[in-house]
Amino acid sequence: MSNVVPLFRSGLPVFPLQIFRDEDVERMVVTIAKATENPVDPVAFVIFNMMSATYGPYVRIKRKEGYTSWCCDYAYLTGGSSVGKTPIFKRAEDAPHEVERILQEEAQQRVWDAQAVIARLEEDKKQLKRKYKGGDPDAFEADIRDLSVRIEEAESITLPQLIVHDCSPESLIRVQSQNDGTATMISAELPLLSRLLGHSTGKPPDIDALLSSYDGEFYRVDRITRDQNEVTEARLNILGGTQTVVLESLRDRPEIWERGLINRFWFCISPEPTEADMVDIPIEAGDLVLAPYRNRLVELGLFFRRHLVEPYVLSPEADKLYTSWRNLFKRQHRLEGGKHHHISGFCRKLENKVLRWSTLLHVFGEHDVRDVSVGAMEEAIRLSEYALGHFEHIYQLVQGSQTSNLEKALRRHLFRKRGQEITLRQISNGLPRFAKAPIEIREEALNNLAEDGVLTRKTVKPEGGGRPSLRVVVL
Repeated sequence: MSNVVPLFRSGLPVFPLQIFRDEDVERMVVTIAKATENPVDPVAFVIFNMMSATYGPYVRIKRKEGYTSWCCDYAYLTGGSSVGKTPIFKRAEDAPHEVERILQEEAQQRVWDAQAVIARLEEDKKQLKRKYKGGDPDAFEADIRDLSVRIEEAESITLPQLIVHDCSPESLIRVQSQNDGTATMISAELPLLSRLLGHSTGKPPDIDALLSSYDGEFYRVDRITRDQNEVTEARLNILGGTQTVVLESLRDRPEIWERGLINRFWFCISPEPTEADMVDIPIEAGDLVLAPYRNRLVELGLFFRRHLVEPYVLSPEADKLYTSWRNLFKRQHRLEGGKHHHISGFCRKLENKVLRWSTLLHVFGEHDVRDVSVGAMEEAIRLSEYALGHFEHIYQLVQGSQTSNLEKALRRHLFRKRGQEITLRQISNGLPRFAKAPIEIREEALNNLAEDGVLTRKTVKPEGGGRPSLRVVVL
């Protein structure tokens, strides 16, 4: 591994290859990294997410009575200008696409069989008309209705469409409604992010379908210009890639943070490979070592697609380990005073991701054993440390940019108010960006300007009683 590009020289956690619990898979990741001239981390990230993309939407984990979670996941590979063009990303679709192809062939055969049935039923209709000519009209109508129902059922078969590269929220729910509630979105240059940010429409992002599809919730879309579509348990898997600079645009969409959509994602931040790190290994070598892994994923994808399997449960040892880790994690990271309280929403989702990841890892090795092993739970916890470190970096990147931009706009706005005492409401009315920004961003911008001597803050109590008002004195 000495000539494989190391992930970072800046302290970000490195992807824990041992989570695969298989030396052959570890060697596969390293070989593909060399063959595709990539760092190990983005390759391992994509390889892992091929699991959730292929069979995650059909697998459930049940920890306690009344709490069952589908193993869907939202993942983003981000980095420099070439991250979306990496050859390994294009191979991420192989396993789920193969599952889709096989299921489509089976559905097509059913369509052909149904067409033959329809032809026979249509002939039966003619025979019924001759048989009941001059006979009992009620019996005739009952038989005709029965045949019509059978014809309608035969004509309703649709070919599965499990994978899409781009999808509007309304089209997404249609795809899910036609595929037992599931869909997978994979794209090296995922257009979904631009759609979320409103770049393609100029409108606020429509994220309700994505919020519901992460947790397998009931979701219905009804528009006056479209047919109604609904999904009982909407499940979606996302594996996308984009340049880091695109993520910075999230600062202009506070609702993505405030409503918790961003907390459902986890990230791998990949560096740009350098010419000195490149090695001459044919791409075919990577495909060769990937084949057994891909075939195993296809096998599992077909199995879970064809059979509704009872939810997996944690073994007593795994449950004990998860409980102790979760209690410690809450105290050290999520709760007030914790190291990552500022991203407590992501930490809360991360606790659930560990359950899902442990199930995915367990299923890959022992899908016929319903008790998730303690070894799989250990590896999922190890992976959570990686996810937490990279999300913290994304948060600082995006929120830091947001604070900086709001601070600049606020400085320009207050320049015209020098010598005045104004309320925060007046600032919001005159600067809509200030009103839309999250509270912590507004507070940080005001504190920075106060430290620079641009303003001072004061609290004024009304003479007749009532709620105190926060005011700013512009210096």
